[in-house]
Order: sequence, then structure tokens, then C-alpha cells
Amino acid sequence: MGRIEAIFRLQLFTVYFFFIKFFVFLQNLYRRLVKIDEIPEGKARLSSILYRQKRDIEEIAREIDFLTVHNSFVDTKLLEGNYWTLYSLTKDFAYFVLLPKPVTYYNSQRSPFVYVQLFDEALLLAEMSRKEFERFAGELAKNPQPETIYYTNTARCGSTLLAKMLHCEGKSHCTAEPYPIPNLSIGLDEGYFTREDVKTLLPHVITVLRKDVPVDQVFILKTECTGVRLVEFTDEIPNFRNLFSFRKNGIDSVERILKREEIGDLLTAIYLASPQLCNWIYGFLSGMEGKHYQRLKPDTDKKRSAIVYAAPYGTYLKNEERFLMPCVWFHDIIHNTEGLLREIFRNIGIPEDLAVEQAKWKGEDSQKGTFLSQEALRHIETPMMKENERNLMEEYATVLGVPLETLLSKEKDPIIEKNPKI
Repeated sequence: MGRIEAIFRLQLFTVYFFFIKFFVFLQNLYRRLVKIDEIPEGKARLSSILYRQKRDIEEIAREIDFLTVHNSFVDTKLLEGNYWTLYSLTKDFAYFVLLPKPVTYYNSQRSPFVYVQLFDEALLLAEMSRKEFERFAGELAKNPQPETIYYTNTARCGSTLLAKMLHCEGKSHCTAEPYPIPNLSIGLDEGYFTREDVKTLLPHVITVLRKDVPVDQVFILKTECTGVRLVEFTDEIPNFRNLFSFRKNGIDSVERILKREEIGDLLTAIYLASPQLCNWIYGFLSGMEGKHYQRLKPDTDKKRSAIVYAAPYGTYLKNEERFLMPCVWFHDIIHNTEGLLREIFRNIGIPEDLAVEQAKWKGEDSQKGTFLSQEALRHIETPMMKENERNLMEEYATVLGVPLETLLSKEKDPIIEKNPKI
């Protein structure tokens, strides 16, 4: 897709967004007239999905992804069923989707980015108030909870591959990148959620996301790169520990995924001009590192990539004592796969001898068939870092909280030397 076409599609989405808002406005007026505007206590609003549309498949989930009409009110008990899962959160409401298969079917091996299936395969949408969501999750929390590993990472660090290897049928269940997590993490940075909101909501979100995992299995919740921001809020969550992975020399690889979208620079410019307006119309993805964007004002793909690449590592370093083991490195995922898996399995309570079988995943592109596969990104070129960009990296390192060599590493990685498109 060329840049002109991408800009045209953005304009079309803008028109569609305001159409949706107008439709919702009329729908709310109708609901008031027929007295179904308020959701009764103990109930959720069940809605039929007429149409679905996102600006970009990666865009953080929100309720306007679906054009819906009211179907009925149902007891929230229905949403405890194993075909229902949490889709997204706002300050006032929680949204669930009904799936055609049990929630546990969508593990990290079948669904490396589960938000894709939750959007594409949703059959019905259910909405409940925040107060009801907190009560609902509180009831679920009375049940025994599986041991949970909150696996955070930076982009392009082998986390999708590791997530596949961490899913061991009958021993552990790994879910990869449900979007209620970035609802909270990006929403916190953007000032949409307060720290008190996150402190209250995060334990409930975790409880709901792990409701279908057998208590005798380890639940591994793999997040996208902003999820590490929530680690500081996890100290009081029962049966919960943290894991993090990173890679050296990752800026160019991150740049490829940012350049996948032809108008990323335009969206960044719109975001910097008006963060709230950009978030409102286009979603949280444009400002995923908004706090750092606003301070550093990146005006090239390389600068944006440096921020997206290094910011999660800076957050990890600030919270290092909260993790169950030292940082998992991309180099070890590739070159010391079995040894690394044995160490992780030992730490999280999975039999070590499963490492041999799980290491088999190393031989393939873990994102094959997705929009982030090596094949999909192969044609995207990344230029060398310019001198003026290099001169800014000391400031970037200070702001992001990482050592300068994280951004200007001269260490050659044999994996990248062999395949520079990784």
C-alpha cells in the first residue's frame, strides 16, 4: 500500500469514526426513549454485531471496533462461561466477546496475537458497568487461581517464539497479547486512567483473563511491549510473578514493524499536535510511547524506533527486583534454547524435561502467516542511523533510563549478521 493510498484510507476511517459516533448518539437516544439505557444491577448488555472495522489490525481494542445493536440484558453469570473473554476496557465499562471456540483454544501456538482472533471471530459483544465488572471479577477471585507468569518484553525480541515454547499442553497455558493490558498501560501514560484506576482494575483484569485456565496449570500471560509499565502494580496480586525479555541491536528490527504502516510518521505528527484528539479518533496505538514522544519529539522512523525499542527495557531496569529471574535475552532464546527453557521451567514450576520437546519451535518463523512475519517485513529497508540521530542518543538514553550502549551497541550479533531482516 502506497503512502497516498494510506492517507486516503486514514481519511476514510476518520469519516467512519464520526459515523459510528453519530450512530451511537442516536442509539443512546433511542435507548433512553424505550428505557433500556441503564444496565440493571447484576446484568450485562448483550449486543449483536452488525459490522466490524479497525483502522489497523494492531490498533488497541476499543468498543467502537464493533457496530452493534441491543439484543437483551443477561445475567453476568453467563460471562463466566468458557467461550467468553474480556475484549477491552474504558473508565466506565468492560466489554466481553463471545468466541466460537473455548477461550483456551486460542493459545500462543495457535494465536500468536490473540487480539486478531478476538476481533475477527467475535460473535456477540457484552457490556457491563465498571462497578459490575469489579463485582464480577471479585466473585471469580474467590475461586482458586492458577499460578501466573506475567511475561513482558520489548518488540522483536523473540517473545512470540518464547511464548509458543512456554505453552506446554496440560502443564501450562500461554495467552499472547490480550488487549485489556495495553488499555490500562497506555491509558495510564496518556492520563486516561489514574494510578488508582490501574491499581484497582489490574487485579480484576488478571482474574478474568485467567478464569478458564485449570488451577493445576501455570498461566503465562504474554503482553505486548507496553505491558511492562504495569509491573509496579502487581505486588499484591496473588499467585503472580514477572518475566521479561529483551534483545541487543534491535532498533532496525523495530523500525521495520513501524514502517509497515506507511503513515506512522503522519500519525505521530497528529499525536504530537493533539494527543487527546489523536487518541480519541485513531486509538492508543499512535501514542503507545506518547510520554516519551512528547518529550523527545521524534521526527524520523529511526528516532521513533529507538524509543519503542528501548523504553520497555528502561522500565524493566527500574523494577528489576520484581522479576522472578534476570532478563531473558534474544541471543539465548536462539542459541541456548534448551538450556534457557530448563532454567525458566525450573523457576515457574514446569517439568524441566519438557524443554527438549518445546525447543522444536525454534526452527520456524514464530510469526509465520501474520502481518509481522519475516516474509511480510522482508521488503522493508532500514537505513543506517544518521550522524545527527546518533548525536541525540545520549539524551534518549537518559530519558528512557537505559545505558547508552543499548542504543549505540557496537557488538555484532551473529544472528543478525546471518539474517539482517530478523
